[in-house]
Amino acid sequence: MKKTLAQIIALFCIELIMLLPLYTVNALTISNVQAADITANSALVSWVTDQHATGIVRYGATPNLGSTQTHSNFLIEHSFFLANLNSETAYYFDVGSFNVTGDFVRDNNSGQFYTFTTLDRTPPHKVANLRILNITTNSALIAWNNATALDISHYNNYRNNVKVAN
Repeated sequence: MKKTLAQIIALFCIELIMLLPLYTVNALTISNVQAADITANSALVSWVTDQHATGIVRYGATPNLGSTQTHSNFLIEHSFFLANLNSETAYYFDVGSFNVTGDFVRDNNSGQFYTFTTLDRTPPHKVANLRILNITTNSALIAWNNATALDISHYNNYRNNVKVAN
């Protein structure tokens, strides 16, 4: 009886040693975390898992985060549309997923969080005193009063309906 019990225990240990590496090799991983389609008040956060998994994104205007969105579908490609964001604001975020066996992994960019900044929605000041100084067959010289706004990056220059400078 003792010999049979010892053989069963030995067989169990051999099986455990052989199967354990398979479990750890298949650990859930997250890759390709990104924020895209960023506007003044929204962004699309996405990532990929190597196994079917659920998704959670935590985000906020500080590293304390504060807002969360989740989905319970088991997917490989995950994406969340974050809406009602403030314009011209830096946002921090991390992502996480649970696979079908309940393993959880979070990717917070090695503790630094991922970031994106929403766009500026402030329209530029209107150009004042726009005037044509000279016109030739292939050019026009125009002038205007200097803008009083500190941020003039919203002004764009076009040639033949093609943007050439701002």
